[in-house]
Amino acid sequence: MSEKLTISKIGDQPAYLDYELLRIEGLAYIEKYASKLWTDYNVHDPGITILELLCYAITDLGYRASFDIKDILTTKEENAKNLLEQFVTAKKILPNKPLTISDYRKLLIDINGVNNAWIEVTNVDPIFINCLESKLVHKKPPPAFPSKEISINGFYNVTVEFDAGIKSASSKKKVVEECKDALAANRNLCEDFLTVEPIKDQEFIICAEVEIESDVNLSQLEANIFHELQQYLTPTVNQYSLAEMFDKGFTADEIFEGPILQNGFISDKELEDSDLRKSIYLSDIIHILMDIPGVKAVQEVLVNPKGQAISPENKWEVKVNHAHRAQLSKESSKIVYYKESIPFQADGEMVESELEKINSQIEQAQSEINCEDIPIPTGDYRSISDYYSIQNLFPQNYGIGELGLPDSSTPMRKAQARQLKAYLLFFDQLLANYFQQLSEVGKLFSMSPEVNKTYFTQLVSTDERIKELYFDFNNAGKDIQDLTEKSSQFEKRRNNFLDHLISRFAETFSEYAAIIFSIAKQNDYQELIDTKINFLQNYSNFSASRACGINYRSVDELWDTALNVTGLEKRLASLINIKNYSRRNLINTDFAGNVVYELYEEKDDDDITEYRFRIYSDDKSGIMLSSSTRYADKQSAIKEMEVVTKFATDRSYYQLKITKDERYYFNIVDDTGEIVGRRIEYFKTEEERENAIRELLSFAIIKSSDEGMFVVDHLLLAPKSKQDPLLPICVESDCSDCQHVDPYSFRISVILPAWTKRFSNINFRRYVEKIIRMETPSHILPRVW
Repeated sequence: MSEKLTISKIGDQPAYLDYELLRIEGLAYIEKYASKLWTDYNVHDPGITILELLCYAITDLGYRASFDIKDILTTKEENAKNLLEQFVTAKKILPNKPLTISDYRKLLIDINGVNNAWIEVTNVDPIFINCLESKLVHKKPPPAFPSKEISINGFYNVTVEFDAGIKSASSKKKVVEECKDALAANRNLCEDFLTVEPIKDQEFIICAEVEIESDVNLSQLEANIFHELQQYLTPTVNQYSLAEMFDKGFTADEIFEGPILQNGFISDKELEDSDLRKSIYLSDIIHILMDIPGVKAVQEVLVNPKGQAISPENKWEVKVNHAHRAQLSKESSKIVYYKESIPFQADGEMVESELEKINSQIEQAQSEINCEDIPIPTGDYRSISDYYSIQNLFPQNYGIGELGLPDSSTPMRKAQARQLKAYLLFFDQLLANYFQQLSEVGKLFSMSPEVNKTYFTQLVSTDERIKELYFDFNNAGKDIQDLTEKSSQFEKRRNNFLDHLISRFAETFSEYAAIIFSIAKQNDYQELIDTKINFLQNYSNFSASRACGINYRSVDELWDTALNVTGLEKRLASLINIKNYSRRNLINTDFAGNVVYELYEEKDDDDITEYRFRIYSDDKSGIMLSSSTRYADKQSAIKEMEVVTKFATDRSYYQLKITKDERYYFNIVDDTGEIVGRRIEYFKTEEERENAIRELLSFAIIKSSDEGMFVVDHLLLAPKSKQDPLLPICVESDCSDCQHVDPYSFRISVILPAWTKRFSNINFRRYVEKIIRMETPSHILPRVW
C-alpha cells in the first residue's frame, strides 16, 4: 500500500513559518491588551480576519528569509558580475606576494623556460666598525683601534634549471632576465637577490645488469629506467590544476598559500623533495629499478661520477658536488638486460625516441594547466522583493481588494472602505519594506561606495485604488525613504556594517576614528565611510604585498609613482587615510602642472582685463571647480587656484546650499566663511550633490595634498664595492654598545611630513608611529623621522 504524502499542521518548522502558532500568539496579544473592548475572537470577526491575513504575510516573509543565502543574493541581471563585486574570491584574497624561499622558488618555476630554481643565503664583503673614530670602514682597522666586523644580512643567490627546450645562449639570457625582473618586482623589504645564474651540472653514469620479462620492449623499458632515474636525481616540480589539488586532499587555504601562479599550483612537499641532491644512494637506485614494470631482478648495479675513478670505499653512497645538479649521462651509461640468461642491449636511437615521447606527454599535460579560481556559488533568482498587498486577499465583501465596491455603493460605504484601506496601508507598508530589505541584503554588506542607504523601502502599489490614498503618490516613495532613514542614521549604520566586514579580516578602525574625530572636533562619518571602503576595496592588494619592497629595476617607475612603492607604504596609507601615497616631492610642488585648468579673460565697464580660472577633470569631461571672483593677473589667479583647491581637500570648507526652486549646489569657503570657489552646477537631489562633493574631495586631495611618506630600505644603501660610501654611525670608543649597530640589515627609515594639518597634531603623530611599528614586519626595525 502506497504511503500518502501530507503536509502536517504541526511540524518542526520555525515559529515564523508556523501559521497556526502565529495566530495563537496574535490572539494572546489581543486578549492581553484589548480584552475589555474586544470579546469576539471568532473567524467572522473582521479583526480576526485581519490577524489571519497578517499571519499569512509573515509566513510568506519567513519563507523567503529561509531561502539559501545564494538565492537571496542572486540578482535578476548581471548576477555573476554583481557577485564578484560582493565577494572577494579565494584567488584574490588568500595568496600573498612571496615571503619564504619556497615562495620565491614557486615564483621562478612558474616562469616559462624555468624547470626548477634554488635560492641560497649569501653575504657581501664584510664591513667594520672603527669604534675609536665612530665610523664604518671597508678594511679592518689596525689592532690598536677597537673594532667589530659586520656581516650584512638579507642577500641571496639564485640558480635556475632551464627547461629542456631552452638551449641557445640568447634564450637562456632572456629567461635569466625574466627571473631577475620577477624577483625585483616581488622583493621583500630589506632583502635582495645578488645573482641569478644557471645551475652547474655534474654527470653520473650507471652500469647495471638487469633480469627482465621475456615480452618486454627493450627501448621502452630503458627509456622508463632513464626517466625514473633522472627524476630521482633531479625531481621535476609538477604544477597541478585546482581539481587535482583538491583530489590530493589539500584545503583551499593550503592550495592558495603563497604567490599566485599562472601555470597551476605547486605542492610544498614536491618542492621540498626537489632540493638539490647531496648524495646518491645505491639502495634507492635498486628500488627504482625493481619498481619498473618488466624488471624481474637487479643482478648488479653501479653509480659513479662521470670521468672519475670508481672508489671502492663506499659505493652505496655517492656524493654530489655542492650547488650542482646531478645529471644522468645516458650516452656513457650501460645497462645489460637478460631474458632467460641471454644478454641484450637496447638501441640508443630508439631509446632516445621513447624518452622524447615521455617528455612530450608530460610537457603537453603541464601546458594545459592554469591557476583557476574557486567559483562563487550561484543561486536561483527568487523575486524576493515582490509584494502583493494583503488587502487583495480580503473577502470581496470588504470592498478593499482589486475589484473594490460596486458603483452603486453609498458614499458612506465607500468612505468606510477607504478608511480601512488607509488603516491597513500602514501594515502593508511595513511588510513591503521588510520584503525589500531582505532582497537588498547584499547591499548592506557591500564594499561599493554607491550604497547610500541601509534601510530599504518600496511603495505599495499593487492595487490602483491605493494610489488614491496618497496626497502625492509620485513623490511618496522618496518621502517614505526619507522618513525611514535620515542621513545621520545612514552614516552610523553604514559605518557599523563596514566595521563588520573589516573585522572579518581581523582589522579595526575604532582607534583611528577616535583620533580623527578629536582632531576635526566633529564626527565626519562620511569621511570615515570613504576611508573604510577604500581599505576594503584594496585590502587584497595591500595585504598580499605588505612585506614588499620597491622594484628598483623598474626605471620608469622610480619617481612620481604610486605603483612602485613599498607594500608597507600602501598598507599604512590605507590605515591612516593618506589618499596620495605616491613617491613625489611633498614641498614646493608645481600645482599648476598637476591639473588641467583654463584661465580666461573678463572685462567690466572699466575695460580692465581680469582673469578667472576653471579646473577640469583629468579627461577634461567636466569642470571640477571655478573661481568665485576675478584676479588682476594670471599669476594671482594661478596662486589662488592652488589655495582654493587646498580648501577643497577638507570637507568642513564645503558650503551646502539650495535654490528657491529646490535645486542643490555647493561652494568652497575659507576660514572666514567667504566664498572662494564655486562648483557651477545644480543637482536635482542631495544624493547627486553628495556624489559630486565626494568626487571633488578625492580629486583635490590627490592633486594638492601635501600628505605622504617615504620608506627608505637601508639594504639598498649597502655598499656593493670598496669604493661605495658608508652610512654614519655613533658608538662608544671601546665598542661596548655596538652589538646592534649594523645600519643596513633589516633596517628602514619612515619619513613623514610634520608640517601638514594632521601630522602637526601630536596625538595623531603618536598614533601613526604606533601603527608603523605594529605594521612593520617583526624582523625589521623601523625608525620614524
